[in-house]
Amino acid sequence: MKHIVRSPGGAQVQHMAKSVIGTPRGANRMKISEAEVRYVAKLARVQIDQSKIHAMSAQLSDILSYMDKLNAVDTSQVPPTAHVIEMATVFREDEVTPSLSQDEALQNAPDRVGAFYRVPKIIE
Repeated sequence: MKHIVRSPGGAQVQHMAKSVIGTPRGANRMKISEAEVRYVAKLARVQIDQSKIHAMSAQLSDILSYMDKLNAVDTSQVPPTAHVIEMATVFREDEVTPSLSQDEALQNAPDRVGAFYRVPKIIE
C-alpha cells in the first residue's frame, strides 16, 4: 500500500506501508522503524532513551497492526455514533413555573422609576 507523505522540507515522498495483519508479536516486520520513532520523538520534542527506541518501535508497530485488524472488521451495518454508550442530556425540559410579579421583583430596588431600576448614568 502506497502513501504520499510530505517530508519536513515540503517534498512529496512515497511511503510503502507493509501489511502486518496476523504477524506475531515481536516479529521482524515493523510498521514503524527505529528511525521513524526518533524522527517523531524529535518533532514532539520528547527525549527517548536510546535503549528504549527498539521497544517503542515494536509497541507502536503492535498498535498499528491492531488498528489494521480493526479496519478489516465490516462496520457497514453499524450506525455512526458520537459516543459508545447512550448519552442522555442533563438539562431538564423548559417548564413554565410561577415567578415574582413585577412589584415583588422591584420592591427592594434602591432607586425605582415606575417599572424600572434606575442606575447611575455612565455615558455622558
